[in-house]
Amino acid sequence: MSVAPARGFNRLAVAVIVAAVVIGAAIIASSYSGALTRQTVTETTTTTRTVTTTGTSSQTACSEITVNGTGYCSLDVTDNMTFQQFGYSVLNAPVTFMGVTFETTCQLNGANCAAESHGAAQSTVSSGVIPFELIFPDSGIQYLGALYPSCTCQGQEEYYLTPTETPVAPGTMPGTPSRAGFLLEGASTAPYLRLILLVEPWQSPTPTALANSANNLQLQLFLNSSSSASGFAVSVTVDDYNTLASANNVTAANDWPVALNGLDGAICGDDGAIVGLAVAQGHYTPSNVTAAKFLDLVNPGATYNCPLYLGYANPTGFRFLPVSDMAYSYGCDQQLCMSGGASTGLTFSGYWDQGGAFVSFPRGTYTVLGEDEWGDSAFTYFTVS
Repeated sequence: MSVAPARGFNRLAVAVIVAAVVIGAAIIASSYSGALTRQTVTETTTTTRTVTTTGTSSQTACSEITVNGTGYCSLDVTDNMTFQQFGYSVLNAPVTFMGVTFETTCQLNGANCAAESHGAAQSTVSSGVIPFELIFPDSGIQYLGALYPSCTCQGQEEYYLTPTETPVAPGTMPGTPSRAGFLLEGASTAPYLRLILLVEPWQSPTPTALANSANNLQLQLFLNSSSSASGFAVSVTVDDYNTLASANNVTAANDWPVALNGLDGAICGDDGAIVGLAVAQGHYTPSNVTAAKFLDLVNPGATYNCPLYLGYANPTGFRFLPVSDMAYSYGCDQQLCMSGGASTGLTFSGYWDQGGAFVSFPRGTYTVLGEDEWGDSAFTYFTVS
């Protein structure tokens, strides 16, 4: 048996310095020495831009912009910027967009830095710098910056993006978009420069079944099955996903639709989990699921080294990160609060009978239940023939 697949990415903070801006060139610098973080730069007057409105997995509006063939959600933050041709241009207040938080970051004692977050300004820089810290939904941080454009000519554009991330394993859901950044565009009116945030929307796998709750969480149930000469196997993943583009504090409830024990769900599923899964032979619905006899999916004779789950130590609530299933618990016993994914999962090809013998799935229809402690439930089914 295997536990739920990992749902997030580990990101490396990449820092580089640019010595000059070369018009029409792509520049990648690979050292950092106290001034500027900059990624791939392209200046062009031929970038195709098409703006439409679409929906994303976070259930928030996405004004889409196409930059050199790739679509990004875009947000114009020009009015929230203080631009400095000499010194640091700053974002007047952090902006969370499509789950990514953009904040100004610059060197301590740097000119025009926000004093409350970066220290008093005591020195100057010989050219303009536009630096950002990008905080992703899984708490990964990347740094990205640009020199102030040498020309703010109308129609001229430069774009700056974080590196492409590691591809997501099939059947799992990424915790963050693959890339984010910003676009600088020359304008005809003051400040003669527009700054547009870019976030690349990711393609989330479609849940097999889901349930939306009043607390802006979405209970998602994923099921994949396979059949081969060695038998039938099924993988189930259940998670609670914050649909908001902002952090979401949710009070603990412990209001389960169906009571599960340590055998008829995922391995370690009763050790502080806030979501659960179960499988029953037969076809059940919300109206009669309490009558189902759930199969023992965990070997009763085995000893497992179980991790401390998100709901360990009786927290009073959970703070979910934007558009993510990652959360932090709070109000726990003896301050033993945990953080991690609000998810659980299991891959199995049968179940264990009461005598401890393993039984491959016999032919028939099976019900898969996903549930959470807020009383939400989702159902899906598979057939063994």
